[in-house]
Amino acid sequence: MKKSSSIYVITPQTMLVEPRPYGTKIYSWVIEEDTSFLLPVKPTILIKQSCLAYGSTYEGRRDATKLVSSLATKTPILIEGMYLFPTLSPANRECIWVSLNHIDHSVSNGMKHTDLLFKNGVRRTLALSNRSFQSQIKKTMMFQLKITEGFKTGDIGTSISDPPMKASESSSPYDLQHT
Repeated sequence: MKKSSSIYVITPQTMLVEPRPYGTKIYSWVIEEDTSFLLPVKPTILIKQSCLAYGSTYEGRRDATKLVSSLATKTPILIEGMYLFPTLSPANRECIWVSLNHIDHSVSNGMKHTDLLFKNGVRRTLALSNRSFQSQIKKTMMFQLKITEGFKTGDIGTSISDPPMKASESSSPYDLQHT
């Protein structure tokens, strides 16, 4: 667990963040590799705080995912090497955030439940179909592949429809060639 100015921050040890009713409020149940604990903040707020702690907004990370992968709904995000994805819309109070990095496998547990096994042996039953869960895993893996391949080829954030400009074609006010 990493704390930054008394707030919890997602780390490589974070495996899952799920909503937990606490009286009339929703708190976050955080599962890490070797511990689990309750935090007095909603999961989406926790994700947003972690993004900020690492120098970007949640919206910026989500927009980057959309740019790189063309995913529009339930978009995964990258936080410090951790690929996290929501099980539902992040606006849904029952949304759970799962770290792709820690998943071993999942199996169907009826029509509307999935048993998730993490690499460290921790098991969790999620209230969504395994088909939906596998779809989120595939989206996140596609995003991870595009990021990885983009770094290898230098094509992160470029669009096929917008060919790269030559330096002489720049219209930037910071263009030093026209001074």
